[in-house]
Amino acid sequence: MIWKSLGAIRFFLALIVACGHVGRILGGDSLVALFGFHFSAQAAVLGFLVISGFSIAASYFRQPKGYYMRRVLRIIPLYFFCVAVSIVIPILHGGPIKTAGDVFSTSDTRTILGNLLFLQGFLVQPISTNAVVWTLSIEVFFYVITPLLARLRPAWIALACLCSCVAYGGWRFLDLPFYGEVQYGAAVIFMGWAWLLGFWIYRMNINKDALFAALVAGICVIAFNGSFLGWLWPITWCLSIAGIGYGGVLPANRALAACFEIAGDASYSLYLVHMPCLLMLEVSSVPRSALLWIGIVVLVSVITDQVYDRRVKSFLRKHYRIGERRFS
Repeated sequence: MIWKSLGAIRFFLALIVACGHVGRILGGDSLVALFGFHFSAQAAVLGFLVISGFSIAASYFRQPKGYYMRRVLRIIPLYFFCVAVSIVIPILHGGPIKTAGDVFSTSDTRTILGNLLFLQGFLVQPISTNAVVWTLSIEVFFYVITPLLARLRPAWIALACLCSCVAYGGWRFLDLPFYGEVQYGAAVIFMGWAWLLGFWIYRMNINKDALFAALVAGICVIAFNGSFLGWLWPITWCLSIAGIGYGGVLPANRALAACFEIAGDASYSLYLVHMPCLLMLEVSSVPRSALLWIGIVVLVSVITDQVYDRRVKSFLRKHYRIGERRFS
């Protein structure tokens, strides 16, 4: 059940981010927006990273052969699709889309190409209409260097994690833009500690001392940084660590496992689809209800996963013999 539990937690984390953006686009203090604010999208992103580091370590150490191809199959088809949709929306609208909080316009060719190559945060800015993709460049960076990290002793990984923690804690004293807007890979330095922490937990065989250290370290450094936090953010972080340590102790109930699996499979879709979906709702005649909008976003994410992402992956596995482990 551990991988199904982690999948359900990833869906919860993606929902926090989506709800936060509903509030940002619609404005106001709806329950949906408050849910996203108080559980903290920032803590949710860090939760994503720590679970990703743990999952990637499991994927690589259990089956090093074909690791990069599994990564390509996992992220590329849906990512390219969502980037393409995000680019087209302002063009179909006939110009920039103005919302309560921001203006979303078409990115230039250099930015689009940079995002397709996962260079956002390194050489280009994230595309305006789906700015959440800034975190994908961090993920891909660590995907690429995982074979190198796998050769290091856990102590060296812990040291790298500590250095990144110091950078993240010190961000509040630096006159820098938001993490997604900094360049030259600075976001990896500031945010990478969470991914490395998950990788380190796996290398420490998920023992209780490692879990407790990760829990405390995360709470301390997030609280010290203090940015973009609602008052329920500790739940978001603690749930992410608890899922790694104790997700496998849940009873193997068939119905529960099926629900968790559907949610987990749709979590990546929800994270990438919600912004373009919200922008399409913004320019449509759909009633401006936060609860209705988030319901539509969740439905679209599940449909996108089931109808598009699953079928594309099935086609690639069948015709190009690309494998994918469930835990990856």
